[in-house]
Amino acid sequence: MKTKRYNDMPHGMTHYRWRVCWLAAVIAATVLCNPGVTNAAANMRPVRRGAENEQKVPLNFTLADAYGREVRADDYRGLPLLIIVGACWCGGCQKDALVLQTVEQKYRGRGLQTIRSTSLDNELPIWEFVKHYRLPSVPLVDPVREFEKQYNRSGWTFLMLVDAAGRVVYRANSPIDWTRVEPRIVALLPKENPAKPIERDGVTYPPGVLTRSDEIQRGRSRDCFPSMACAADGRKYVVFTTNRNGTQDVYLRVFDGKQWLPDRPVAATQADEFDGTVIVDGKNRAWMSWTSNARGPRYDIFVALVSADSSVGEPMQVTQSNDDAMHARMAVDSRGRLWVTYYHWQEFEGRSRDKEVYARYLEGTQWSKEMHISPEDVPDYEDHTDPVVAALGDAMVFAWSWDFHWPKGYSRVPDKPSIFLRKINFQGVLDRARAVSGPNCDSRPAIAVAPDGRVWCAWESASPAGGVKNVSFSAEDLAVAEDPGLGTNVGGLQKNICTPCLTISPQGTAAMVWAAVDAAGRWMLKQVTRGVKDPSWTSPRTIVDKGNPRFPSIAYAKDGKLNVAYAVDKENRREIEVYTEP
Repeated sequence: MKTKRYNDMPHGMTHYRWRVCWLAAVIAATVLCNPGVTNAAANMRPVRRGAENEQKVPLNFTLADAYGREVRADDYRGLPLLIIVGACWCGGCQKDALVLQTVEQKYRGRGLQTIRSTSLDNELPIWEFVKHYRLPSVPLVDPVREFEKQYNRSGWTFLMLVDAAGRVVYRANSPIDWTRVEPRIVALLPKENPAKPIERDGVTYPPGVLTRSDEIQRGRSRDCFPSMACAADGRKYVVFTTNRNGTQDVYLRVFDGKQWLPDRPVAATQADEFDGTVIVDGKNRAWMSWTSNARGPRYDIFVALVSADSSVGEPMQVTQSNDDAMHARMAVDSRGRLWVTYYHWQEFEGRSRDKEVYARYLEGTQWSKEMHISPEDVPDYEDHTDPVVAALGDAMVFAWSWDFHWPKGYSRVPDKPSIFLRKINFQGVLDRARAVSGPNCDSRPAIAVAPDGRVWCAWESASPAGGVKNVSFSAEDLAVAEDPGLGTNVGGLQKNICTPCLTISPQGTAAMVWAAVDAAGRWMLKQVTRGVKDPSWTSPRTIVDKGNPRFPSIAYAKDGKLNVAYAVDKENRREIEVYTEP
């Protein structure tokens, strides 16, 4: 049984005294070295933890949101605005999201605009967060804390109120006293009836955002989050999320050995379906998974088999959640059984704000009992997310990101979101979870098992102070003691990276692909390769640089060529394309 936490402070406030000294040094160095910090920020007095600040400064930002729309501070001129800042894995941020939901419902009809700006994360975890908390606020993406650092010098959650003139008139840090915030919101509301906000993709936007994206009359088609798999018989499969029908749906695209067949809807109801994935088993059968709330008020995980004629079988519901289940990933073991891992949201101290990793496998037509993969001998507030799974001989190995607070008996190296591995044998016996990464904020792991039995792991790594990100890599021998650390930086420091993916071909060639931004802020896809016996990765090379390519997924075909599915801008829409290496 997990123990209870002694307080409910957000991540980063444990061992508070020495961390304040460390954070102050990091911030000072960042301000001196980062020209992106505005004069308003540089002249601002630090805000004490839990304190309020009513110094008026102008609001200024231009950022994309999690749906790809450009959002600017000027879009909110004449409108009262509440901005709340945090991360998806921060406990206090999860707590305040529930309050934000209540505030939005109460004051949206009276003209209040809301933004939730997420620091250090990228689009998919932001989608999962706002969908879980049913937040219609604009989900800004601030992956290296450029926006946040202009206004916030303390911890999360951070809140700002902005008046109709575009001035930040009130700021507060967690723990936020919402009884003091609410009267200030009321004072900012317009006296006349406000214009009705426009909703796209479940988000309410001011007109300026949708005018710029040409979506005042109707939303744009946006495909995203592809997943790719190749079969030994020459067939290829791509599963992706799209809003073509006005809601989020999951579609399938199949290459039959000669041509790509037309896209077909798999999960396409008026409910919310997203985050589809696909794998191929040893019998050349393709399996799909996705997240959906089509069968009830909660999100659950579904799986379906793709037949030889590319038709999709009846969906099987993997979870029957008391709370939302999300982020399904699959693998096939040496006995041919399909494994599905995912995380559940669940209650902690009366709030739905803790995530735990689980798994089940399908043997024939029967699903196994649900197995709890993340450790149960740690406190409830330890947050586990981004699970992935791979076959390892007569066992399975899981990786995930753990918002780590130094529980007794575990490594003292990580103290932020970090990558952990755990093996389970076919008798259901779990090894102890072992740390892979260390002092950075690490998420979105990808794993592959090399022929020598080592678990190759790549992940997205962010400096906790912001400013830079990188793709890290480690080859883990589970037979030796854990040795967590930064890993090998395979691509250099970037202003932003996302979606590192990793695969090893049957011929023994390994590939890693991710999306990164150039100096001008344009996205491109980067690739490195190595043989499993080679000492290091090649230097990164750009494989796609047109149309802001994002969200890559990779698989080797039977001819040994790497295939990459990704989302790309095409005129007034965003589509999925597949790149095959020459």
